[in-house]
Amino acid sequence: MRFFVLFFALASFAFTASAQSSTGPDSLTDKQWDELFDKLANERWKEAFDLSSGYITRLKNDDSADSIGNLRYILIYSAAGAVSVGDLSYDDLEKELPKVVGKKIVTPFRPLGIECQPPMFNHICGSKEKGDSDAMTTATNRQATSILAFEYIKLADRFNFSKHKGKPAAVVGIANEIVPNPNRSNIVIVRIYIEKAEILLRSEIERKK
Repeated sequence: MRFFVLFFALASFAFTASAQSSTGPDSLTDKQWDELFDKLANERWKEAFDLSSGYITRLKNDDSADSIGNLRYILIYSAAGAVSVGDLSYDDLEKELPKVVGKKIVTPFRPLGIECQPPMFNHICGSKEKGDSDAMTTATNRQATSILAFEYIKLADRFNFSKHKGKPAAVVGIANEIVPNPNRSNIVIVRIYIEKAEILLRSEIERKK
């Protein structure tokens, strides 16, 4: 499994792979990851979409393939970005959903927060109203001019957001449903409903390396 970091306070995205990588037939090379991350960092959405789609096809969208969950998330995220700038249509986006719906996805590392309110975008926000079993993320482009995805997260186990506030973490779970905006806006693109989810702290992942 591969993880990457997504910070929007910088002039560009920053991505860091932080899990052991392999170079077998069921994985990507570091060069391929670097190329994909570069496209995302520079918001070249259509190019990132094309790469991630091709890699998923090459890996046969198999759960046993290295980092397939990351690629599925990147596919939807980059497709939403491409829709927001008019490089893909909603029809194009909807054709990609079967590759991801009902399958495991892995989000980028994002800071943990509690009951985040705008403009606190791109955080994994715990819901005080529903205890420690639910969270959400409002994932935007770099300038926060488009919401690429509202991510609604149903956790398999309780998580102490107060204890870990501000720490970077990733979400691993099942993309139970992905709903494109019925109004076909370029401001808000999709809603992703993630179930059986787990929050993984970056510090814990790196400790195990």
